[in-house]
Amino acid sequence: MSDLLPLFLEEAGDRLERMGELLEIIDEDSEAVVQVRRELHALKGASRMMGLGEMASLCHAAEDLLDFPGAGVRSLLEARFDQLAALAASLADGGEQNRNEVPDRRPDAAGEKRTRPRGEMRVATGIVDELADRGARMRVLSVAATGLADRVFNLGQLAERGLGERAPRQVLATLATSLRQIALDLESSHRNLRRLADSQLDALLHLQIQPLRPFLDGLAAHSEDLARSLGKRVEVEVSAADAHLDRRIVDALREAFLHLVRNAVDHGIELPEDRLGTGKEPFGRLRLEASTEGDRVRLRMEDDGRGIDPKSVIRAAVRQGLIEKEAA
Repeated sequence: MSDLLPLFLEEAGDRLERMGELLEIIDEDSEAVVQVRRELHALKGASRMMGLGEMASLCHAAEDLLDFPGAGVRSLLEARFDQLAALAASLADGGEQNRNEVPDRRPDAAGEKRTRPRGEMRVATGIVDELADRGARMRVLSVAATGLADRVFNLGQLAERGLGERAPRQVLATLATSLRQIALDLESSHRNLRRLADSQLDALLHLQIQPLRPFLDGLAAHSEDLARSLGKRVEVEVSAADAHLDRRIVDALREAFLHLVRNAVDHGIELPEDRLGTGKEPFGRLRLEASTEGDRVRLRMEDDGRGIDPKSVIRAAVRQGLIEKEAA
């Protein structure tokens, strides 16, 4: 949870800011009500996932206010949003982890716990040594290239002096031989530099690659926690084999997959008694899979739940005035 708290707080801040803007026009624009409800619903789901019951309850209370539009509702919503903002601030500054840090629970030599800034990564010393050695060799080649430039400059001066010679053939022969040698040296240096640069780039890019198993295990743990908070039971199967992916891509996908997991558990999988009534096992099954297909990675999530009931969605839409009963 501590790894996800900064992400959650950033998401909550963005949603609260958006809802504050919508609140300014909520009395004149019916679409603003729909958008505020959507933001509250997403924030409520994220809060439940994080185990933040108080924040989820505040979101639910604000959602209820939207069912009774009219005078005074805007001020009540403002009060709810202020409470949500204050709670988010307390999570950032209080007993929870700082927004910019995640815990490093491994004790140091003195047995004290340390914190590691978010975004920092650990690299094996052997990799650091290899990168440093390769960088030093690239530096040597760079200095050698400067020497080649000096040699070309000197040959230019020789050519200028040779212009005044009555028989410049000897000067031209010397220039030709020297230029061929410089060309060979330059080609060799360029080839070595290119090889080192390619190796250095490959090594740096490899540092960004991470196995997907921990990411999927984290999603599995969060789905089980959410299920318990909703009175449901979920068994999660994780299959990742040796699938790896760029860390930056995983970070970009994290919120989307959290949302998918929340929807699967909250809206897709039924309560145990409902599942038993349809002949299913009391616990829902969720499968998270990552597989490598050539130079691509496929991520798949499946659940055996009933899914969202279209009829109940339509009834809710009619009740909230989003569509007319005849159209529904």
